[in-house]
Amino acid sequence: DTIWFSPACSADTTKCVPLMIQYSMQFAMQIAFFLKMPLAVVMVGPGRNSDYAEYFRAIQNGRFLFGYYSPNDVLVDAEGNSPVMLSLPPTNHLEQYRGLYRTGISSVKPRNYCWRDLSKVDRHVHYFAASFDLYTQDLETLMGRSRRLQVAGADTAAAARQTACEWVLAQQDRWRAWIPAICMPGLAPDVTLHGCAPC
Repeated sequence: DTIWFSPACSADTTKCVPLMIQYSMQFAMQIAFFLKMPLAVVMVGPGRNSDYAEYFRAIQNGRFLFGYYSPNDVLVDAEGNSPVMLSLPPTNHLEQYRGLYRTGISSVKPRNYCWRDLSKVDRHVHYFAASFDLYTQDLETLMGRSRRLQVAGADTAAAARQTACEWVLAQQDRWRAWIPAICMPGLAPDVTLHGCAPC
Protein backbone atom coordinates (compact mmCIF):
# COMPACT_ATOMS: atom_id res chain seq x y z
CA ASP A 1 0.00 0.00 0.00
CA THR A 2 1.19 3.53 -0.85
CA ILE A 3 0.17 7.01 0.31
CA TRP A 4 0.93 10.21 -1.64
CA PHE A 5 0.05 13.71 -0.44
CA SER A 6 -0.76 16.24 -3.16
CA PRO A 7 1.05 19.61 -3.17
CA ALA A 8 -2.26 21.34 -2.29
CA CYS A 9 -2.14 19.83 1.22
CA SER A 10 1.33 18.36 1.73
CA ALA A 11 2.33 21.23 4.06
CA ASP A 12 -0.60 20.38 6.35
CA THR A 13 -1.76 16.81 5.74
CA THR A 14 -4.72 17.26 8.11
CA LYS A 15 -6.36 19.19 5.26
CA CYS A 16 -5.99 16.31 2.78
CA VAL A 17 -9.11 14.44 1.67
CA PRO A 18 -8.46 10.68 1.39
CA LEU A 19 -8.81 9.10 -2.06
CA MET A 20 -8.60 5.29 -2.00
CA ILE A 21 -7.74 3.59 -5.27
CA GLN A 22 -6.82 0.12 -6.50
CA TYR A 23 -4.91 1.19 -9.62
CA SER A 24 -4.08 4.26 -11.71
CA MET A 25 -1.80 6.01 -9.22
CA GLN A 26 -0.30 8.26 -11.95
CA PHE A 27 -3.77 9.38 -13.02
CA ALA A 28 -4.78 10.22 -9.44
CA MET A 29 -1.52 12.09 -8.78
CA GLN A 30 -1.78 14.16 -11.97
CA ILE A 31 -5.47 15.02 -11.39
CA ALA A 32 -4.67 16.13 -7.83
CA PHE A 33 -1.70 18.19 -9.04
CA PHE A 34 -3.27 19.90 -12.06
CA LEU A 35 -6.64 20.57 -10.43
CA LYS A 36 -5.03 21.64 -7.14
CA MET A 37 -7.06 19.10 -5.20
CA PRO A 38 -6.01 18.52 -1.56
CA LEU A 39 -5.81 14.73 -1.71
CA ALA A 40 -4.08 12.00 0.23
CA VAL A 41 -4.01 9.31 -2.46
CA VAL A 42 -4.01 5.86 -0.87
CA MET A 43 -3.23 3.02 -3.27
CA VAL A 44 -4.42 -0.25 -1.79
CA GLY A 45 -3.11 -3.66 -2.75
CA PRO A 46 -5.29 -6.68 -3.51
CA GLY A 47 -5.26 -7.85 0.10
CA ARG A 48 -4.98 -11.19 1.86
CA ASN A 49 -7.01 -13.19 -0.70
CA SER A 50 -6.16 -11.05 -3.75
CA ASP A 51 -9.83 -10.05 -4.11
CA TYR A 52 -9.67 -6.47 -2.74
CA ALA A 53 -12.16 -7.44 0.01
CA GLU A 54 -10.38 -5.15 2.51
CA TYR A 55 -10.54 -2.26 0.02
CA PHE A 56 -14.29 -2.64 -0.49
CA ARG A 57 -14.92 -3.11 3.23
CA ALA A 58 -12.97 0.09 4.04
CA ILE A 59 -14.93 2.05 1.43
CA GLN A 60 -18.28 0.75 2.66
CA ASN A 61 -17.41 1.76 6.24
CA GLY A 62 -15.70 5.10 5.57
CA ARG A 63 -16.39 8.55 4.19
CA PHE A 64 -13.91 9.44 1.49
CA LEU A 65 -13.35 9.48 -2.25
CA PHE A 66 -12.58 6.19 -3.96
CA GLY A 67 -11.93 4.62 -7.33
CA TYR A 68 -14.76 2.53 -8.78
CA TYR A 69 -15.26 0.66 -12.02
CA SER A 70 -18.71 -0.05 -13.38
CA PRO A 71 -20.62 -2.26 -13.95
CA ASN A 72 -19.98 -3.64 -10.49
CA ASP A 73 -22.48 -4.25 -7.69
CA VAL A 74 -19.96 -4.46 -4.83
CA LEU A 75 -20.31 -0.79 -3.82
CA VAL A 76 -24.00 -0.35 -4.63
CA ASP A 77 -25.86 0.41 -1.38
CA ALA A 78 -28.66 -1.67 0.15
CA GLU A 79 -31.33 0.40 -1.68
CA GLY A 80 -29.64 -0.24 -5.05
CA ASN A 81 -28.02 3.20 -5.46
CA SER A 82 -24.67 3.39 -7.24
CA PRO A 83 -21.86 5.58 -5.90
CA VAL A 84 -21.99 9.26 -6.93
CA MET A 85 -19.40 10.11 -9.56
CA LEU A 86 -16.99 12.99 -9.03
CA SER A 87 -17.39 15.49 -11.85
CA LEU A 88 -14.05 16.27 -13.52
CA PRO A 89 -13.29 18.41 -16.59
CA PRO A 90 -14.36 16.78 -19.90
CA THR A 91 -11.96 14.17 -21.24
CA ASN A 92 -9.12 15.39 -23.43
CA HIS A 93 -8.25 12.22 -25.33
CA LEU A 94 -5.22 13.71 -27.08
CA GLU A 95 -3.58 14.76 -23.81
CA GLN A 96 -4.34 11.42 -22.21
CA TYR A 97 -2.90 9.59 -25.22
CA ARG A 98 0.31 11.50 -24.47
CA GLY A 99 0.18 10.51 -20.80
CA LEU A 100 -1.07 13.85 -19.45
CA TYR A 101 -4.05 13.50 -17.09
CA ARG A 102 -5.72 16.74 -16.07
CA THR A 103 -9.19 15.86 -17.31
CA GLY A 104 -11.63 13.08 -16.40
CA ILE A 105 -11.47 9.63 -17.90
CA SER A 106 -14.29 9.02 -20.36
CA SER A 107 -16.74 6.30 -19.52
CA VAL A 108 -16.39 3.25 -21.68
CA LYS A 109 -19.48 1.61 -23.11
CA PRO A 110 -18.96 -2.14 -23.21
CA ARG A 111 -18.70 -3.54 -26.73
CA ASN A 112 -19.65 -6.88 -28.16
CA TYR A 113 -16.63 -8.88 -29.25
CA CYS A 114 -16.70 -12.29 -30.86
CA TRP A 115 -14.54 -14.64 -32.88
CA ARG A 116 -14.08 -13.16 -36.35
CA ASP A 117 -15.14 -16.40 -38.06
CA LEU A 118 -18.28 -16.88 -35.95
CA SER A 119 -20.50 -15.53 -38.74
CA LYS A 120 -19.13 -18.23 -41.08
CA VAL A 121 -19.73 -20.98 -38.53
CA ASP A 122 -23.14 -19.86 -37.25
CA ARG A 123 -24.83 -16.72 -38.59
CA HIS A 124 -27.59 -16.93 -35.99
CA VAL A 125 -25.27 -16.95 -32.99
CA HIS A 126 -23.21 -14.17 -34.56
CA TYR A 127 -26.36 -12.10 -35.15
CA PHE A 128 -27.41 -12.50 -31.51
CA ALA A 129 -23.94 -11.67 -30.15
CA ALA A 130 -23.64 -8.59 -32.37
CA SER A 131 -27.17 -7.39 -31.55
CA PHE A 132 -26.92 -7.77 -27.75
CA ASP A 133 -26.97 -4.25 -26.32
CA LEU A 134 -27.44 -2.86 -22.82
CA TYR A 135 -27.55 0.83 -21.96
CA THR A 136 -25.77 2.38 -18.96
CA GLN A 137 -29.14 2.73 -17.22
CA ASP A 138 -29.77 -0.99 -17.78
CA LEU A 139 -26.44 -1.86 -16.16
CA GLU A 140 -27.07 0.43 -13.18
CA THR A 141 -30.54 -1.06 -12.69
CA LEU A 142 -29.18 -4.61 -12.91
CA MET A 143 -26.34 -3.85 -10.45
CA GLY A 144 -28.81 -2.23 -8.02
CA ARG A 145 -31.17 -5.21 -8.14
CA SER A 146 -28.30 -7.65 -7.68
CA ARG A 147 -27.07 -5.76 -4.60
CA ARG A 148 -30.57 -5.64 -3.05
CA LEU A 149 -30.91 -9.42 -3.49
CA GLN A 150 -27.52 -9.98 -1.87
CA VAL A 151 -28.44 -7.73 1.06
CA ALA A 152 -31.60 -9.85 1.44
CA GLY A 153 -29.43 -12.99 1.73
CA ALA A 154 -28.87 -14.30 -1.81
CA ASP A 155 -25.34 -15.36 -2.70
CA THR A 156 -23.62 -13.63 -5.63
CA ALA A 157 -24.44 -16.33 -8.20
CA ALA A 158 -28.10 -16.63 -7.17
CA ALA A 159 -28.50 -12.83 -7.21
CA ALA A 160 -26.98 -12.66 -10.70
CA ARG A 161 -29.27 -15.42 -12.02
CA GLN A 162 -32.43 -13.92 -10.53
CA THR A 163 -31.52 -10.42 -11.73
CA ALA A 164 -30.93 -11.72 -15.27
CA CYS A 165 -34.16 -13.74 -15.29
CA GLU A 166 -36.22 -10.78 -14.08
CA TRP A 167 -34.67 -8.56 -16.77
CA VAL A 168 -35.36 -11.11 -19.52
CA LEU A 169 -39.01 -11.46 -18.44
CA ALA A 170 -39.55 -7.70 -18.15
CA GLN A 171 -37.67 -6.64 -21.30
CA GLN A 172 -38.95 -9.02 -23.97
CA ASP A 173 -39.47 -6.21 -26.48
CA ARG A 174 -35.78 -5.34 -26.19
CA TRP A 175 -34.21 -8.77 -26.52
CA ARG A 176 -36.61 -10.21 -29.09
CA ALA A 177 -34.99 -7.89 -31.65
CA TRP A 178 -31.66 -9.62 -30.92
CA ILE A 179 -33.00 -13.04 -31.94
CA PRO A 180 -32.67 -13.86 -35.63
CA ALA A 181 -35.72 -15.04 -37.56
CA ILE A 182 -36.70 -18.65 -36.90
CA CYS A 183 -38.24 -20.03 -40.08
CA MET A 184 -40.74 -22.78 -40.83
CA PRO A 185 -39.68 -25.78 -42.97
CA GLY A 186 -39.29 -24.73 -46.60
CA LEU A 187 -38.15 -21.24 -45.61
CA ALA A 188 -34.73 -19.94 -44.63
CA PRO A 189 -33.62 -16.71 -42.96
CA ASP A 190 -33.07 -13.92 -45.46
CA VAL A 191 -29.74 -12.11 -45.73
CA THR A 192 -30.62 -9.71 -42.88
CA LEU A 193 -31.85 -12.55 -40.61
CA HIS A 194 -34.91 -10.40 -39.86
CA GLY A 195 -37.30 -12.38 -42.05
CA CYS A 196 -37.77 -15.64 -43.89
CA ALA A 197 -37.58 -16.37 -47.61
CA PRO A 198 -38.29 -19.49 -49.67
CA CYS A 199 -35.30 -21.81 -49.98
